[in-house]
Amino acid sequence: MEPFIAHRLTNGEKDCITHGKIPHQRLNIKRARESLLLFKEIMDKHKAKFWLMYGTLLRAIRDGDFIEWDRDIDLGSFESDAEKRWPAILELIDNGFNVLRTDPVGNTVQFLREDTEIDLASYEPYTRRGHDMWRWSRFVEPHDYFTGFEEIDFLGTKFLIPEKWEMFLRDHYKGDIWKTPNPRCKHGKLYRI
Repeated sequence: MEPFIAHRLTNGEKDCITHGKIPHQRLNIKRARESLLLFKEIMDKHKAKFWLMYGTLLRAIRDGDFIEWDRDIDLGSFESDAEKRWPAILELIDNGFNVLRTDPVGNTVQFLREDTEIDLASYEPYTRRGHDMWRWSRFVEPHDYFTGFEEIDFLGTKFLIPEKWEMFLRDHYKGDIWKTPNPRCKHGKLYRI
């Protein structure tokens, strides 16, 4: 595996890129749509697989669009595809996506385009207490979440989502309450390691 994103972007000077605390603000829905569609166009061009995660997955399934209290765009990818993502990341930067943060553990990266934050988690296989899991940064997810994917229509195009999306949403949003819009809804199960 080649050096992580931060090594490449800083000519080997940094293990990770961090930013000062930026205020989480609500998404401008029009700009969020534009940013995600441009992100997808560039990733697809480089055959770099990614899928909708967390709140973005929830909104795509339940609402079919971003909603007024969204604060960022959550996406997932596999660490094993990091080499395919590298040329896409360079093209994203050329198209106004700034790298705000990377992770010293892998190739998880947070972008900012105009006022839209996009978090791209990079999952790698991990074993925890004898169980197969997926790890990104300091968090793990059950292996079953990402054993298969399906496509859905979102924002007028096709996006990948985990095949077991309903189990994923129930686990992360405390049962079936994900089905009811709630601006104070928080993630449920996120395991730190």
